[in-house]
Amino acid sequence: MRIFVILAIVLIWIFSLVNESGFGLSFHTGEKMNWLIFIWFLYLFLVKKRTFIPTMNKVSLIGFILFFIFVPFCVSTEWDGATYLVSFLTIFCFSNINISTKELSLSAFIIGLLGLGLITIYVRTEILSGWNDNAIAMLTLFSFIYFSIFFNSSRKKWVRFLCWMMTFIYSVQIAETDSRGGMLFMLIAIIMMFCRDITRKIILSFKTRALIIYFPLIIAIIVVWIASQSWFEELDNWSLLNYEKPIFNGRDRLWKVAFDDIMNYPFGRGEFVINYHNSVVACIGVFGVIGCFLWCNFFKRQLTVMSKYLGDYVVYACMCAFILIYLQQSVELGFISPMPNMLPYMILGLGLGKVRWYERKQ
Repeated sequence: MRIFVILAIVLIWIFSLVNESGFGLSFHTGEKMNWLIFIWFLYLFLVKKRTFIPTMNKVSLIGFILFFIFVPFCVSTEWDGATYLVSFLTIFCFSNINISTKELSLSAFIIGLLGLGLITIYVRTEILSGWNDNAIAMLTLFSFIYFSIFFNSSRKKWVRFLCWMMTFIYSVQIAETDSRGGMLFMLIAIIMMFCRDITRKIILSFKTRALIIYFPLIIAIIVVWIASQSWFEELDNWSLLNYEKPIFNGRDRLWKVAFDDIMNYPFGRGEFVINYHNSVVACIGVFGVIGCFLWCNFFKRQLTVMSKYLGDYVVYACMCAFILIYLQQSVELGFISPMPNMLPYMILGLGLGKVRWYERKQ
């Protein structure tokens, strides 16, 4: 059991919590996190001579540098793309940790407790009263999804009973944040706990993985189309009457703005001017169509190489957790921004670290 592995995972969770808070903004914790990851990357890349897994070809590397750093800076004079790409370095760094099943399970249990403590404090006290409902629900959901790794690895009855108790408390607390997306994807996470064999068969399919990658874009297109129909106003009024909020909560307008901007900004705006609440739409809006294609292809390649080793529990658990968070980002924010939540990138890196071990062994 390596303590530094557990500490690194917990540290990522802490940074994800505080970076967007008043404390984080005052003490520049996001910038400090980026520098720590960058220094770690330099050590692994220059000293240890490690490479990306799967290996990035020169065309992709040049494409990312061009369409995520230089073009956005020329368009907006901002470095949002460069700071976002630190998330890719996070994948790289954690992919160089060959995490054991025990380390993964223990870290998942700790993150589960931290997430449960966070949502309990938020709902039951006034300490975090100024925080955004969706932001708290998102980190809580990410924590629960990572905790589900421990849930699935447990075999003892009393441990699984404890997991069920924590799951129930999670459900009650997230429900009180009024985050419909949080509740929906938590339910999906629970279903996936019972359907491990079925889930493995589904994600083994190349077409399914491609659908997963472009799912946020498909959702956005459907939502924008629905919002343009004559009967949409009646549907929206029904939602206001029953849930006291618009059915799409303004996302249809955000996504339409992004699609309309494609003609005026074919290479993207170069900066995050609004919260898009959709990862692929955000990528199109900020980095353009070419940047979005590179971005989607990057994650598609990651999932493809992981799918070859789904017989390994670590790879399977990390891939499922990442996919679930990625799908949740069809309607939420945090995955892609100047300072994204690093938990999903860390999870992807941990799974790829096991893949790296298998490929070295061969």
